[in-house]
Parts: sequence; structure tokens; C-alpha cells
Amino acid sequence: MRRVVLFLAAWVLATPAFATGPIRWSGTGCATFYDEASQEPCQPNEPVSLWYDEYGVSGPITWNFGDGSQPVTSDTATTITHTYHAVGTYPISVSVGGSVHSIWKLAVGYATFQFASFTANATEGSAAAVTVLRSRGGPEGSVSYATKNGTAAGGVRFTATTGTVTFASGEMSRTIQIPLIDDARFDDPQDFTIELTTTSPGFFLGKETDVKVTIKDNDPPPTFSLPLNDYKPSETEGSVDVTIVRTGDQLRRVNVGWSAGGPVVSASGVTTFEPGDTSKKITVPIKNDDIYTGREEALFRLASADASGIIVFPSVINIFVQDDEPPPTISIADASVVEGDNGTTDCVMTVTLSGKVASADIGFYQPATSGTYDVDFRSYIPTLHFAAPSTTGTLHLTINGDQKIERNETITVRAQAAGSALKTGRDGICTIVDDDSALLPEVLYVREGVPDKLTLAWGEPLAAPATVNVSATGGVSVQATVTAAPGVISTPIPLTASDGGTVTATMQRPGMDAVSARVRIAVSGSAPVVEPQLLSIRSGATGKLTFSLSPPKTAPTDIALASADTSVTTVPAMITVPAGGTVEAQVNALAAGETTLTASVIGGMSITIPVSVTLASRPELASLSPSSGSVAGGTRVTLHGDGFEPSCTVLFDYYAATDVVVIDAQTMIVSAPEHGVGTGPVTLNCGPYLVTLSDGFSWFMPRRRPGR
Repeated sequence: MRRVVLFLAAWVLATPAFATGPIRWSGTGCATFYDEASQEPCQPNEPVSLWYDEYGVSGPITWNFGDGSQPVTSDTATTITHTYHAVGTYPISVSVGGSVHSIWKLAVGYATFQFASFTANATEGSAAAVTVLRSRGGPEGSVSYATKNGTAAGGVRFTATTGTVTFASGEMSRTIQIPLIDDARFDDPQDFTIELTTTSPGFFLGKETDVKVTIKDNDPPPTFSLPLNDYKPSETEGSVDVTIVRTGDQLRRVNVGWSAGGPVVSASGVTTFEPGDTSKKITVPIKNDDIYTGREEALFRLASADASGIIVFPSVINIFVQDDEPPPTISIADASVVEGDNGTTDCVMTVTLSGKVASADIGFYQPATSGTYDVDFRSYIPTLHFAAPSTTGTLHLTINGDQKIERNETITVRAQAAGSALKTGRDGICTIVDDDSALLPEVLYVREGVPDKLTLAWGEPLAAPATVNVSATGGVSVQATVTAAPGVISTPIPLTASDGGTVTATMQRPGMDAVSARVRIAVSGSAPVVEPQLLSIRSGATGKLTFSLSPPKTAPTDIALASADTSVTTVPAMITVPAGGTVEAQVNALAAGETTLTASVIGGMSITIPVSVTLASRPELASLSPSSGSVAGGTRVTLHGDGFEPSCTVLFDYYAATDVVVIDAQTMIVSAPEHGVGTGPVTLNCGPYLVTLSDGFSWFMPRRRPGR
């Protein structure tokens, strides 16, 4: 015989009356193990072995089998045998010393009925099918069942049912089917229970006496989405209507949350779909402001839904609000600044937008200049940031001071609002006002009592007459004021001298400094005299200087000539002034620039003549070869055009080229600078002229070789 665990059930109840000492048995198909009985009843007409197993109890015990048979007395160590002939439940008791110690009930029958599983699943519109099992063969038997409400209610989700299933002799399983009610409403999974209740005589209930059935709905849930419409309202409309669409279950009330956010859109809310509602229109307010942002993007999104509602794709859409403000125009006001003799001065230029912008970074560059980068001014111009409500800003160009006589220089500044729709309006021009002048020559040798002159020179031709205040010391006599005529860059300062002294002249123009020259009496020898005292010629041309002597010599006199910068000008090494006459010297202009010539009487006095060489014509830049190169820089690029000179420089997207070689007036070779990937302009800078090829050169990332 085998021993199995017997669980307490409706057909076997073990309830100790007094002590906890258990009664044990073992029979055909039934057994006990410790304090539990097997699930199966003992079979009728089969012997059952019984014994008493309680610690600490000894001596004779009396067995009462509960079937009307005579009690049997034995000791605690003896196993006795008893046969039950009829099915039923029998109370077994054990008495020790006349007192009942334990009472157990023993089931005698054919088999048990129970469900094959304690859970089952079914889909709405079908039937819930569950299997009932019989534990072993035997005669015909039956078991009753009934449904019980859970989260699912009978008559709503399923048909409330009671019934009996009958097993034929030897039949081991039967199926119970509970009809489920189909509707058009979506429900979350719900459940109900089927219970086994009673059996026919001789049969008992097993362990699994109830099964939990979960009903899964066959209807789609309420789903919510946004049609992919093209929402492009104007700011002036004040609002935009967005539609939310419902599909699936239409029978329930569902609350759907939404939100909208962007520069001019900020709203959220909950809209309610009543039964039968398939769509809802949401009016989203739009803020109409006076700030230009171009096309303003906002997002409208579905946030949540209750009552088992589901948010599905697409649940987020774009709203593109069209701005009603025109793109602002960038204008730069002109400014001027006196150069100064040294240090730096700011040229402050006001930048104005014609309207407000939400945010914009505006860069600037110089498309043209008559000055020289990083000599007359610093080329870097910082970016200006604009954000509403501000519409003005200031640029500060750093101007370098010097003491060089030159014309006023201009810097043209242009805005570039990369990546924005802002419009470029008026360029600004910063004028660098030259404040330098010179009284020439620095030392003048005159004959006592003989009228002579100094020359006051400056860089920018006068637009109107200007007064020059003159004073003198020592034995020099001068006019107190001299009037300089319009359009000239120099004026004579008449004088006579009885002895040496100093002359000081000051032109009444903004920033002009007082300049002075020494006057000496020529006691012996002669000084060279030159006309003009300030020479200006074009590159590639020749100029003439006329030399004489003061006082005149009675014999021919040699004058040595020298150029301070032979890359700019060349002159004859020696000229001869005839007795009492004059001689012309030819000056060859090679390249644009500033230099001086020195004329020295052999064994005598010297004078210095300023020379200014300007470009002969505006240069031309026709093409580049190659027109692209590595981002690492160093690509040798040939420039083709006309008017190239050694003084010309080249900028690649505002970065200086290196290793510049001017082959001739039509050809230059340079090395491209390092740069990020992209395309930029190439600018040729020759003195006052700037020539630009837009998108002239492209930088690329070199391809990696295979295997590296």
C-alpha cells in the first residue's frame, strides 16, 4: 500500500476533540501522512489498516470505527485492520483510559471530482469551457456546479448558470460550457467563478473545486489620435482649431487630456467625449505679438485618457504659426573718428533693426576699405546679439593711431545674419580722419634777409578753405595766419630770417597737432631746394622732382639721391645742378606705398622729400585654380586676374593666405589657410581696393585611405 497526503475537504473532516494525537490509516487508494489525509476516499469492501500515533501515550486503546461494528481494543503499537462495506463518511475515535482522545472522519467511496485547472480564459462572444476530472474509474456519478459573480456580472458579461454534469461508468473527464454575452462595448478583462457544489452518493469533491474564468473583450478599446492636418495659422488669427478623433468603443464617456506649447502658444486642458462622440475640436489660443520670429513652431500633444482610453499614433502634431511681422532690416549708421598719433581709438557705429526679433546673432564684415587690415585698424568685429525689446546695438572698431601723413581712410561695414531671414539694409562707413601734418623741410637753410618758404603738408585734400596759425622764434619773421585753399594737401608758409630760429604752424582742423621746423641762416655752402616738396604718383608711373640750390652756386654741383624703400621707388644715385640753374630727377614708382627720398649736397646739407605711391588702377580677380582644398590648409592656389602688385594681400573667408608670391601683374600664387568644411569668399586687398569672389574657395575633409 502507498501513503498519500489527505487534505481536509467536505468529504473528510479531521477535528481533534481533545488531544492532538492523530489517527493514521492506509487502504486501497487512500492513506494518511502526518496530520493530513489523502484526497481519495477509501474503497468499499477493501481492508483499511489503522494505527494510533501520539507521542507520550501508552497502554491499551479502544477503537470505535463509526460504522456500528464492535469496538476493538489494542495497544498503541498495534496496527489493526477494518473493512467498510458501504460508501459514506465514518467518524473514527480512539479512547485512552475511558476518555476519547481523537476523532477523525474517514471517507469511503468511488472517486473525487475536481477542475483540471483553477484558472481559465475566454473571449467575449464565445463560451467559457472548463474541464472537470474524475480521479478514478467506477460506476456512473455526477457533480453539480454553479457560476458566481466576480468583477464580471451574470446577465451582463456571462449567462448565470447552475447545472449537473454526469460521468458515465469509466468516463474520466467532462467539459462545462458557460455562454458569454457579446456587446459592442469595450471592457477591461473581468472574471467570474464556476464552483463545484455537490456530488452523487459515493463521490466526493477534490482539491480544485472552483475555477476563475477571465473574460477578454473582443471589442476595440476607445482610441484617440490626431489627424495629420497642415496647421499653418497666422498670428493675427488669434487661435487655431485642432481636431481629436476617437475610434473603437463609442459607448463610454472618456476624458482626454491635451497640451500645446511654443513661442506664441501655451495652453492645456481636458476634453470630454460623451457616448457617440467621434471627434472633438479644440480651439488653441495664439499670442499675437510685435516680435519677428519667422515661422514659429508649436507642438500639440495628447497627454492622457481615462476609462480605458488609449492614445495612439499620431498623438503629437506640429502647428506652424505664420508671423505677421516682416523680417527686420539691419542698418548701420556712419561714424568718424580722429586717428590720433598713437594707441587705439574706437570708431563707434550704431546698428539698428527696423523691428523686434526674438533672438538673432548678427555678424559683420568689411566688404571694402581704403585702409590696411591690422595696420590702420583691427579687422575683427564681434557679433552682436539682439533680443526683444532691444532694436539697437553698437559696434566698436579699433583704430590704430600713427604719425603718418595720409589721406582719410574709410572702412565699410556690412551685416550678415547667417541662418536667419533678417534683411541687410544700409552699410555703415567709418571714416578715419587723419590728424597728421608736417612742416617741410625740417631744417631750412635760408640767406639772410632773402624771402623763403616752408611747406605745411597733410594727407586729406581740403573740402573748404582752412586757416593756418603761424608763429616763429629767434630771428625768423612770418605771417600770423595763412589760408590754405580747398582741394590741396599743402600750403606755403612765407618767411624771412635775420638769424636762425623755429617756425610753428597749426592748421585749424579737428585733431591737428602743431608742427614745427627749424630755420637756419646759410652762412656758407648751399642747401638743395626741391619742387614739389611732397610727391604723389601712381604705381608703374614716373614722377619728376626739380632741384636747385640755395644760394645758387657759380659752378655745377652734385646732389646724391637715395630712396628709403627701393621696393616702392627708385631714383638716380646722383644728379648735377648746373651753375645758377635747375635739374630734374626721375622717380620710378614700383608699388603702392609710402617712402621718402633724401637729397644731399656732396659735402654739404640734405633735405628729405616724402613720396606717396598709389595703385595705378583697380585690380581684377578672375579665377582661382584649384578652387577647393583640404581643411588642414596649405593648398597652393593660383590667382588669375590683373593689376597684381607685391603689396597685395589675399583673404580666404577673412583668413589671411600665406606664402604670397606675385609672379606678374596677372598671376599670384598663395597658400590657402586652415578652415572648417564649407565654402567662403576670396578677397584681394590691394591698397584702397578690395576685390571679392563670392563662394570662391571650398574646404573639404580628406578621405581616409582604406586600411587606415
